[in-house]
Amino acid sequence: MKMWQRIVFVLASASLGVLVFPPIGLAWLAIIAWIPLLLALGRAKPSHAFYLGLLHGVMFYGVTMSWLVNVFSSARYAVVPLVLIMALFTALFARGYAVAFIRAAAILSSSGPERLSAISASAVVATRKDRCAPGTGA
Repeated sequence: MKMWQRIVFVLASASLGVLVFPPIGLAWLAIIAWIPLLLALGRAKPSHAFYLGLLHGVMFYGVTMSWLVNVFSSARYAVVPLVLIMALFTALFARGYAVAFIRAAAILSSSGPERLSAISASAVVATRKDRCAPGTGA
């Protein structure tokens, strides 16, 4: 998929996501709105996925959180960092999704003992206690 196609999918996803909230309130689009974003992130480089997620987040949160301009009437520009912080969550999700997509594709394309060792190595990394937050015991 070319980058301009990915951007169109990201913009479509953000637009559908905006339609979920009032005043339009099409709640049934809540799940469907994510599909174009996930399609855009498939086989994308993690760095590209980060920026696609950031674009999605800025578009989505910029519109859905526009009411904050009324809250911060004396400091309207304080909304911009808030929107960027929220967009960062979507960007990090997008990057993580791209990394997981690449790893899953590598595991599924391998065969025999290599596939088994890749799956078991992924399970070991996912369950290592030293990767958890200190003091959580998880």
